[in-house]
Order: sequence, then structure tokens, then C-alpha cells
Amino acid sequence: MGTSTFTRATSTGGTQVLNQISGIAIAAGTVDATAQAANIGSTNLVTSVTGGFYIVEIEINTTQLATNSSTRPIVTIGYTDADSNQALSINVIGPDSHNSLTNPYYGRININAKAGVAITYSTTGYLSSGATAMQYAVHIRALGPM
Repeated sequence: MGTSTFTRATSTGGTQVLNQISGIAIAAGTVDATAQAANIGSTNLVTSVTGGFYIVEIEINTTQLATNSSTRPIVTIGYTDADSNQALSINVIGPDSHNSLTNPYYGRININAKAGVAITYSTTGYLSSGATAMQYAVHIRALGPM
């Protein structure tokens, strides 16, 4: 089996070396955003070093209920398609207004990302009513390239 080496930026400003054994997916980008009480603007998940096929897995979960009501936001993944060269965005999860701690949402998409162009994530549609604001956590893994 061959080995390819990729790097990704870390939240501390350094880089992390990632290896891929042929045919086995690696985590090219990871997000663990907790205690969120607002929308998250477009943020790089991973820069597509070689381009190719990625699997993006997402979980969003309410971690603190709002006093009155809330809407957990939509999670959107953005990328540039390798074949059409078009910038695309896919709403993967949401919105949800159940104001409950017991219903996390999971989503998974497959994308064919263009080399050298970032894969991004964002959330929109967050709403919270009452003295205590709803908080949520979003966890995202981009596996690839394959």
C-alpha cells in the first residue's frame, strides 16, 4: 500500500501532518464548536490540497435550552465542484425548533472538491427567545481525499 502525506492548519496556528494509506480515509478537517449561541459565519473546514472525493459528516446538538423557544441553525457546507468548477453550497442539517436536549441531528454528504479550493462550513437561522439563550454544539469531519 502506498502512503500520501497531507497537512492541515490547526487552531493554534501550526500544522498537523496527516497520512493516508491507499484506500483508507483520513480526517482532512475537523470542527468541534461547542457552547455556540449565534450563527457561525463561513469558515474554512479544509483546503483541498489534491482535490478529489470527500465525505463530510456532521452532528449538531442543543446543549442548553432557551427559556422560551429556539431554532437550531442550518449547517451548510460550501465547496467548488471539481468537474463543473462551480461554487456550491449544500444545506446539510436544519433548521429545528424543538427546543429539546434529546434530538441531535446527523448528516453526511459526499462531494468532489476542486484542488486548492477551501471546503467551508457555516450555520444560519439561529433563533433564541427568553432570558437564557439556546446553545448548541456542531461537530464536523471531512474525510478524504479518496
